[in-house]
Amino acid sequence: GVVTPAYFGVSPRAMVAYYRDICAKLAPEFPVYVYVIPQLAKNDIDFDTMQAIADACPNVIGVKYSYPDMRRMVEYLKVRGGRFSVVFGPDDLFLPALVMGCDGTVSGCASCVPEPFLEVWRAFQAGDMEGARRAQMRAFDLTVALGRGADMSVFKNVQRMRGVRGGFMRPPLRDLDGGEVAALREAVAPYLPG
Repeated sequence: GVVTPAYFGVSPRAMVAYYRDICAKLAPEFPVYVYVIPQLAKNDIDFDTMQAIADACPNVIGVKYSYPDMRRMVEYLKVRGGRFSVVFGPDDLFLPALVMGCDGTVSGCASCVPEPFLEVWRAFQAGDMEGARRAQMRAFDLTVALGRGADMSVFKNVQRMRGVRGGFMRPPLRDLDGGEVAALREAVAPYLPG
């Protein structure tokens, strides 16, 4: 995954050149996903620019789109005449993304509590739309409990609760204090096995 340029806005022409330059340095068969996260990286990519990137870079096989704009997601599904992989980042919209044709999600929330997302995926794959809908509602509530991924220390603390040894937050980011950890433990308890 190659994130868009950050901080300064770039023109569509510069965006295409950016990805073309990166892809030219990789083996032709090395698959690349364009990572579009405009809320953090400053730059967005519209349909025409994504199509131009796909045309200029045969090894760009898809996009990881991390902004909750379903219309844009649907546009991306039309790149290369529909032969373009789309993974949707807003994990609270996982099932709607699957229904529309996305290949999946790259989910921060599932990094520490994957079970509800696996339930969505398995039910969807089995054609059990009612089961997938119920699982999606659970996954939605979990994303709310986890702060929708706005604070990485939440994920680290839940992983610790599950026995995964991890690191610590580097400044200027901070870890949760004792009271915040206790509140988080209570909020995520319904989603943890056992």
